[in-house]
Amino acid sequence: MSGGGRRGRPPLSQNQGLTRSATRNTLRRSQDGVADLAPTGAKGDTDTSSNWKSAIESFQDVFQRAINDLQKSLQKLEDELGKSIEFHAKRFDDLFDKMAAKETQHEDLCARISALESLVTTKDSEINKLERMSRRNNLRIVGVAVTTGEDCEEFVKTKVLPLFNAGDNKFVIERCHRDGRGTPGRPPHILVRFLSYKDKLFLLKNRRTALQEQSFFIVDDLTRIDLAEKKKWASQVQALYDRGTELRFSGGKWRDSSGGDFNFVFNLDLDKKGGVRRTNFNARSDCLKPMATHDLIDIWRERNPLSKHFTWNSSIADIHCRLDFFYHFTSSFF
Repeated sequence: MSGGGRRGRPPLSQNQGLTRSATRNTLRRSQDGVADLAPTGAKGDTDTSSNWKSAIESFQDVFQRAINDLQKSLQKLEDELGKSIEFHAKRFDDLFDKMAAKETQHEDLCARISALESLVTTKDSEINKLERMSRRNNLRIVGVAVTTGEDCEEFVKTKVLPLFNAGDNKFVIERCHRDGRGTPGRPPHILVRFLSYKDKLFLLKNRRTALQEQSFFIVDDLTRIDLAEKKKWASQVQALYDRGTELRFSGGKWRDSSGGDFNFVFNLDLDKKGGVRRTNFNARSDCLKPMATHDLIDIWRERNPLSKHFTWNSSIADIHCRLDFFYHFTSSFF
């Protein structure tokens, strides 16, 4: 227990004591070395922090410049886009104005075309009417074969007119000739122009009876427009005829009533202007009787009770008459 040793432990030998002393010294020196290194490690951390701060500031500076450049580029692009939009907007406005002007011009042209088409239609109708009047005294003989050295007027006078038993009526022919070249199997028509419209009307009214045994027949001299209109409704007219309804083609139309030039006026006050105040009262009476019997009316006068419109004008005096009118059944009109 003596010698200063610890309770429970054997006393150290001399070598063991030296070894422990050396170990403590070594530990002490190690601790001193760490203490010496501590200040040196703190200085290194400071330098590293400074470098990082500098790098970050440099990066921020570069990044900021990039953002500034990008903003400038975007602003420039925005300005250019704005100018482009403004330019194209103005161009579109100009195009819209031009298109509106063109639409107005188109509407004006359409209106002018419609007016011109209406005028052309009116003029065609007027020209056709004038041509119809120029053919007023004409008729055509169809189906007469062509012979060498023929005299058409002589043929009409000797072969056609005697078939009508006109009595003392002397037909006066102004002109008579072939019209066109014809086609194989269809000789050209003989066109006859009479001095009097009554002569032509007489022949047309009696042609079926007079020519029923002949190889030729007589037709009215129609204009191209009237002929096309007549052919247009031929099948319907035939169907009506088969059912007992007779139609006649007059004035460029198929009509279901009697009519024509009667060479008298109904009303001397409304239907005649100029000349002597008289008319053919016998013919007037002959027309009034069947009108009363069959309940017929003068259709134009019914629709125009006070109008003064004339269908015949004298070429040598200031005389005007309404000689053309049409009968129509009263029940069909009202």
